[in-house]
This record gives sequence, C-alpha cells and structure tokens, in this order.
Amino acid sequence: MLNYFLAFYACFAFAVNFTVIKFYQKHFATGLKSTLLFPVINSLAMTIFPLFLNGFKLQINKFALLLALLLATVIVVHNIINIFAYKYGKVSIFSMFLMLGGMLLPYLYGIIFFRETPSTFAITGMAILTVSLFVPLIEKKKSNRITLIFLLLCLCVFILNGMNGVVSVIHQKSSSAIDTNSFLIWSGIFQFSISLPVYLSYVLYMKLKKTPIKPSEQITEDQISEEQTPALVDMNRTELAFSKMKPVYRTFISIIVVLIAALISCTGSLAQLTAAKSMDSSVLYPIVTGGMIVLMSLSGTIIYKEKLTTSIIIGVILSFAGAVLFTL
Repeated sequence: MLNYFLAFYACFAFAVNFTVIKFYQKHFATGLKSTLLFPVINSLAMTIFPLFLNGFKLQINKFALLLALLLATVIVVHNIINIFAYKYGKVSIFSMFLMLGGMLLPYLYGIIFFRETPSTFAITGMAILTVSLFVPLIEKKKSNRITLIFLLLCLCVFILNGMNGVVSVIHQKSSSAIDTNSFLIWSGIFQFSISLPVYLSYVLYMKLKKTPIKPSEQITEDQISEEQTPALVDMNRTELAFSKMKPVYRTFISIIVVLIAALISCTGSLAQLTAAKSMDSSVLYPIVTGGMIVLMSLSGTIIYKEKLTTSIIIGVILSFAGAVLFTL
C-alpha cells in the first residue's frame, strides 16, 4: 500500500514540477542564457535538499558514482530540452511523449533484464500507447499541426526520460546500490558540475562577442516605449507585471521559481526511487505515467489556456487507457 501511495505522490509531484517549469519558460526563459541558468540552480537545489534530508551523510561507491554521472548528464540535457519544447508546442502533446518514454523504456528493460512477465493487458496497453503517440500528429488545421522542431524535441525527451527511468531502476535494483538520498545527492553534484561550466562558457562567449554601441545606434527610452506598446497590448496581467519589473527582481523571482520546482522534483524523485526498490517497474512507471499525462493535459488547458483539439483529446484518452492496462 505504501508503494502505491509513493507512486501516486511521485505522479502528482512531477506534474506540478513540470507546470512550474512551464511557468519559468513562459515568464523568465527569454533567451539561451536564462535557459542554461535553470539547470545550474536546479542542480544546486537538488544537491542541498537530499543532503539535508540525509542528515549530511553521504554513501559512495564506484558503481553508484558511474550511474549518478550518467543520470546527471541525462537530466541536464533533458531539462534544457524541456524548456525549448514548451516554447514550440503544447504541454499536452509534450507530456505524452515525455511520460510514455519514461514508462515504455523502463518497462521493456524490466522484461528483458529482470524477467518481469508481461501480461496480455500490458501488451495491449503498449500497443495502444504506441498508437497514441501518432494521433496528435494528424491535424487538419495548419495552425494546430506539430512543427518539425517540436516533434524532434518530443522524440528527444521520449528517449531521455526513458533513460532516466532505466538508470534509476538499474541502481535501485542492484546489490551495490547506495541509499536513495545519497544517490540523488551525487546526481545533483554531477548535474551542477556539468551545467555550471556550460552556463559560464556561454556568458563569457556572449561578453567577448559584444561590440560597443555607436552613439548613432543608441535607442532612446521614448523609442523603446513606442516599440514595446503593441507587444504589451497582447500580454495578460501576469506577463505585463513581469515585463515592467526591474531585472534584479525578475532574477530573484526566477530563482525562487526554480527552487520550488527543484524541491517538488526532489520529493517526487525520492518517492519514485523508494518505490522502485520493491515495486515492479511494470507497475510503478505506468501509474506515474498515466496520472501525469492527465494532470499535465489539464494543467495546459486550465492554467495556460491551451486549446485541446480532437486529436489531442483522443491521444490523451488512449495514453491514459494504455497506462491503466499495464496495472491490470
């Protein structure tokens, strides 16, 4: 019973986390610099939170370090692609690819390497889930069609989220596994070690690339306000408030948003990893996946006013139905 509670909590936590990330992308990720800053702050928080929960104790062995490094690489790339994907398409479609990758790949791994026996329901569910991925691609209206870049980003997160689950299962099922908090801590340390140099390198590159502005090319405040006026008309109240905010305040709030996302993600990861120790991956990941697909679709519709087309609704229903079949 505890494992099922942990699985459902992980589902809820991840859905909230991705909603917060979408908020960050919408209001703060105005360029590549702010996009690369996200994994830096996120990884720092993902190191401190579990370290605190673990009483500042840290286990270590070569096997866990190798898997933590692999997991960290996957997560850093995954987080950056997430932000770009939210920019080019709908949350409901993105969540389907994201979650189904996180379920199908660990499930197949469990069958192949842990000899978990697939049921007839699970095989049927897998077929339905595969079909559901292609349903949103069929759109009659040109405005609703998925762009090639968004499709490629969705395929990337499908694979990356699947790899995330596989690496987690490998560690948790191994006799060489360290405690869950220590594994999260090492993963956070490696994420920070990877993301910080990338961010600083980009900042340095942009500083070297900048050229002095000639007096004739300078823009006055009146010109700025004239250029911004049409754009501000299309903004909602939240966007308008953030656009008028001082940069230092925007930066502070963006850091708070990332820390909130990291805290939620950390608790969700802890719950999922704890459940993975004794719960079959063929049961755990379908529960997390099915719930997240529905919750993230509702989030995109209710919070971000994304229109659910007929094909998207059919895809979400098929995804949820397929995920449910895995648990029967």
